[in-house]
Amino acid sequence: MKKRIGIVVIMLLIPAMLIGCKPKVAADESAKILADFAIKNNSSEISKLGDTKSDIYLSMEKQKNEFKKGFKESFEKSSGMTIDDEKVDEFYKAYVNAMKKITITTNKISENGKTAKVNVKVTYIDLKSIVFAGVNKMLDLENSGKGESELVDDYMDNIVKGLKDAKPSTKTKEATFNFIIKDNIWIPEDAHGYFKKISDLSLGDLETELNKLKIDPDKSATMLFNFYIKGDRTGSAKEFAELTGKDYSDKIEKMRQEAFKNSFRSTFTEQGMTISDDDCNKIYSAYQNAIKSITATSTKLSQSGNAPGNTAVVSVKANYIDIAGVSKTAGSEAVSDIKAMGLTDEGQAKSEFVKSFVNHLQKDLNAAKPGTETKEKTFTFVLKGFMWMPVDSRDFGNQIESMISGQ
Repeated sequence: MKKRIGIVVIMLLIPAMLIGCKPKVAADESAKILADFAIKNNSSEISKLGDTKSDIYLSMEKQKNEFKKGFKESFEKSSGMTIDDEKVDEFYKAYVNAMKKITITTNKISENGKTAKVNVKVTYIDLKSIVFAGVNKMLDLENSGKGESELVDDYMDNIVKGLKDAKPSTKTKEATFNFIIKDNIWIPEDAHGYFKKISDLSLGDLETELNKLKIDPDKSATMLFNFYIKGDRTGSAKEFAELTGKDYSDKIEKMRQEAFKNSFRSTFTEQGMTISDDDCNKIYSAYQNAIKSITATSTKLSQSGNAPGNTAVVSVKANYIDIAGVSKTAGSEAVSDIKAMGLTDEGQAKSEFVKSFVNHLQKDLNAAKPGTETKEKTFTFVLKGFMWMPVDSRDFGNQIESMISGQ
């Protein structure tokens, strides 16, 4: 999320009002006051640090405006879609109210003269789960016929609802910070770093998880290929799976399976034959088993920069299973079986052909191995916030699916 930029202003506004050898507000209490103000918009104790109500209002207004502006820009650059200011306002209000639910506790670990170490523990809102729950609902609406604007509104409505319904975690995230005395007030040695980290902790240490996926566009292409096609959940694909959650992975896999089965079933329908859902599942399982041996490599051809919205062109190369050849062999084997049966009834012959074809294709796919020849396609990737993703994810999925079958 956008950093709480305006907060650092507090440090500059604190006057040297307290005279004496030792601050009246202890380091751990100061840490809590500042964290409550930055994360929960709680200004009830900030005056203890010498701020004024007018200063508080101005700094809070600044951080609110910076947050909303940053969210809108980041969303539009990352998604390529437009979001209304009204939806941004709704999101900000829900976000702030969700943050008010968390608990922040501080504990002074040590103090030595004008320096101290303070541990901060924070219960958190699982924004990651809320966001990907919204993504999953968008996937459900993908074929609803709704326009882009409606889909964005639905997505934001789901995020807002998720924030409103969110409950803080029972577990905590924590970090230890150095504090120093300045103008007789305990303040973070690195004020910017303090507020940034506290903000991240309040979201479940989300930035730490996102940083695991900060990989080059070519590595991202290979990871996504393995994630979507092979069901790989190791290395960076494991981090992606943990970030997106099981529901997302299951939904993507279900979409792939249904697309495969519909395509497979249509080839029989065109010939006046029917195939059961159970037989489709058998073939899909054998197909998945065959493609697990496929190896993909990616090469970055160009890159415009490293800021959200920048693009890169990536070449993806993979060996493949000759699905058409395997299917043709299974079909020939099934025809031989039917001829050997000497059937005269067309309906019975078609029914037996389907059974024989499914058995042969399942067996042949389970035995199939990718060859040394490769297929290669080029894709444009865009840096969406923290991760390089295909500009057109649907096309990426369809194209790599075609590659692995030798098309």
